[in-house]
Amino acid sequence: EKLLKAASKFYEKFSKDRENDPTVRGQLGKAYFRLSMITGEIASKPEAIKLGEKASAIFAEMTAAKGEEDYREEQAKCFHHLGLLNRVTNQLQESDKYYALALTSWETLARERPNAADLQAGLARTLMHIGNAHRIANRLEPARDSYEKSLQAWGALAKSEAAEEYQREIAVLHSNLGIVYKSLAGRVKDAERQFRAAWAIQKRLVEDAPNISKYQNDFAATNYELARLNPPVDAKP
Repeated sequence: EKLLKAASKFYEKFSKDRENDPTVRGQLGKAYFRLSMITGEIASKPEAIKLGEKASAIFAEMTAAKGEEDYREEQAKCFHHLGLLNRVTNQLQESDKYYALALTSWETLARERPNAADLQAGLARTLMHIGNAHRIANRLEPARDSYEKSLQAWGALAKSEAAEEYQREIAVLHSNLGIVYKSLAGRVKDAERQFRAAWAIQKRLVEDAPNISKYQNDFAATNYELARLNPPVDAKP
């Protein structure tokens, strides 16, 4: 947290000192974006939203100017970040709006550069978060559709060198899709398949890095879901 606070002070000073300097508008947008991410992590999420909106406005301005540097990927990340911040602060309409903007941005970028793993990952991640937003709002069919599209997008990365770094997210996605299937009529077997897919990835992650608590927690949660789907024969209702 000390490092985050130090970074926060740096970006806050940069944004104040260079706010009216037209020669560093793009860098100012990036500073606001990073300050938004840090503020959302260690301080006020409403303030983080304001900072993210400032960043987004600058990225839009720089994109419209069509300069040498392309800010569309930063804009897509910022839209996604604002979607998440608004979701966790229960501003669901704003969350849906920003996630939709992020999705459109990633789709455009991924079409232009289909072999760019970071763009494909951004698309898959936003689809997954859209699914999370639907699931939390109990919109189960849209959640299922978004999760399935996210799996397809992650699948496009399966043979890339970057695939390994996304394994935890892919496992969590399988588990989340399993939770949705479990709640839909007639989809228990599909739920079990998704939980088992998550389990296989998480087991390997735990074995490879037994001291990482988030891997342990993910694996425990999936084991719990599988146990609920397959209770012992003599278990009482």
